[in-house]
Amino acid sequence: ERFTTSKLKSYNDLTSINTYGFRGEALASMSYISNITITTRTNQSSYAYKAKYINSKLVDAPKLLAGNIGTIISIENMFYNMINRRQACIKSSNEIYKSILDIVMK
Repeated sequence: ERFTTSKLKSYNDLTSINTYGFRGEALASMSYISNITITTRTNQSSYAYKAKYINSKLVDAPKLLAGNIGTIISIENMFYNMINRRQACIKSSNEIYKSILDIVMK
């Protein structure tokens, strides 16, 4: 079931964002256009959970496995169900790469 939260109350709140943290809204949106695998382990847990989503639906029950503390989000087959968008991204992939590199290098 989709669940979202937001810390933003007004347009001006956008100027106070100082991290590139992954937001729940973005994750929910990504789940509609790609295949997502999430592996996560909390400080209090002695094991991790791994869950896979296709078309925003959980494929199977989360699996227990060994894992480091933290969260890994893997996004594959982006825009697999949106052919026009996928083709547009392929055409402009060089520009997209430069934009990502610019953000990561800051």
